[in-house]
Amino acid sequence: MAYKGNIKGFLPLSHIELKYINEDIAKSYIGKEFEAEILDIDPKKRRLILSRKSILQKVQDEKLKELSETIQEGKVFKGVVKDIKDYGIFVDIGGIVGLVHVSEISWARNKKIKDSFELEQEVEVQVLSYTPEEKRLSLSIKSLEPNPWDEYVKSHKEGDIVDGEVKNIKDYGAFISLYPIVDGFVHISNLSEDFVKNPSEILKTGDKVKVKIIGINPEEKKIELSMLLEDKKQEEPEVQPEQNETEA
Repeated sequence: MAYKGNIKGFLPLSHIELKYINEDIAKSYIGKEFEAEILDIDPKKRRLILSRKSILQKVQDEKLKELSETIQEGKVFKGVVKDIKDYGIFVDIGGIVGLVHVSEISWARNKKIKDSFELEQEVEVQVLSYTPEEKRLSLSIKSLEPNPWDEYVKSHKEGDIVDGEVKNIKDYGAFISLYPIVDGFVHISNLSEDFVKNPSEILKTGDKVKVKIIGINPEEKKIELSMLLEDKKQEEPEVQPEQNETEA
C-alpha cells in the first residue's frame, strides 16, 4: 500500500518494477518515495490502483529509442552475455539484445560456446544488421579479429614452399594444416611422382610435410597444394647424330 495524506493507493507486485518481484524484494520499498501512475480509481474505497512499472517502461522505451538510433552496421558496442544457446549467445548492448550466431563467434571451427562464455560476461561485438521493426539485431565477435586465411595469403603466393601438418586423409587426397585455422588440399595426383592408390599408403595424420602452393582461390578461400616440390622438366627430344650421305 502507498499513502498520500488520507488517500490510499495500492501498488501490485507486478507493477513495482519492470519484472515481477517477490514480497521480500517488495518490502525493501517500504518508506521510500517514488513516482507512480494512476491506473484506476475506486471512489467508494477512496483507493487508487498505482503502477511504477508504467513510468519505468516509458523511461526505458525512450532510452531504447535513443540507442536504436545509434545502431548502425559495422558499429562496435560493449555488451553483456544474457543467454547461451547451442546456436549462439544473446548479448545486451544497453537495453537491446542481439544474437551472435555460432558462425560469428570465432574463426576457429567447432569452438564450444558453453566452454567459452558465461552469463554476465562482458564482450565486444560488432553490428552486422539491425531491423528495428522486428527488433532483430545480428552481432559478430569474430569480425573484430583479422581473418586468419586473409592474413596467411597476404604473406604467401603461388610457388612458395611451406611447412604443414597432415590434418585429414581422404581417398582423393589430403588436407594439410598450414596455419591456425588455415588448411590447404593436396590432390592424390600431386602426392608423389609414383602412382598412389590411396593417400594413406604414404601419409598419416600428424605427419610434418613440405608442400608447394600451386593455387589460391580468394573467392572460395581455398589453397591448392602439391608435394611435388620441383617442376617437372620437359623431356627434350633425343637428337640423332647426322649421317653423311655416301656417294654411290
